[in-house]
Amino acid sequence: MKWILELRDNPIDIKYPVEGMQIADNGSKRGPYFFSIDDTIAALKEFDPSESEYMPMPIPPKNTAFITSTKDMTQFKVIMDIPKAVQTIRYDAMGHQGVYFVGFPRTLCAIEVKQGYEGWRVTDSRLFAIEENTKLEPGTRLSHFPFPNVYKGSREGAICWGTNVLPIFKEIRDLENIFQMFLQAPFNEDLGLRILAKQQGMTFHSYLEHLENDGEPKPFNDEDLIPCGMQFGGLMDIKTNNTMEEY
Repeated sequence: MKWILELRDNPIDIKYPVEGMQIADNGSKRGPYFFSIDDTIAALKEFDPSESEYMPMPIPPKNTAFITSTKDMTQFKVIMDIPKAVQTIRYDAMGHQGVYFVGFPRTLCAIEVKQGYEGWRVTDSRLFAIEENTKLEPGTRLSHFPFPNVYKGSREGAICWGTNVLPIFKEIRDLENIFQMFLQAPFNEDLGLRILAKQQGMTFHSYLEHLENDGEPKPFNDEDLIPCGMQFGGLMDIKTNNTMEEY
């Protein structure tokens, strides 16, 4: 495996001008990943060709679209690009319980972690939606995540984990499990629906019942996405206070 780093004269986002591509021995490629100048220099300074021919970066999670770290590599931000798919969820609220098959849009899962004694602790977790065939670049428009348990406004995209406690992750690549953890936690009505097709007074439960009565599970209709006023470049640059929000 090798890394190819490219510094463009006219980068798409001046804050992250270094574009990296990871190439496996079989020729398969992962990326691109975008890095700041400072992060790239810090990584290169730590690189010792006498010990290894590889840049000392952790193995990224599956579907990683962006990864960056602090200079000392004790904090990481990872953004995963989750493909559009029909997902299985549990609903438990308003006296109703059930398992449903629901079309989810293409989703960006942004996670920030900080290294501790036992591993990596999640300090921030956010979800956003984008259209299925949109090219992902700093200027790509983001939409609200359409389903409950995710904030909007000043805490746009922040996941409400409720009483669920995230584990300490041993490896950065293990962060790929977080979206499934979100799906496995029971859904309820907290923070509501954000879809254009929502009828007045429609609850998430009534939306689920509508999907079930409509026959076979269908992919999410991207025309129902509501832009949130953010771009992908802004998501790459989100700063947090490195404390897990309590809900």
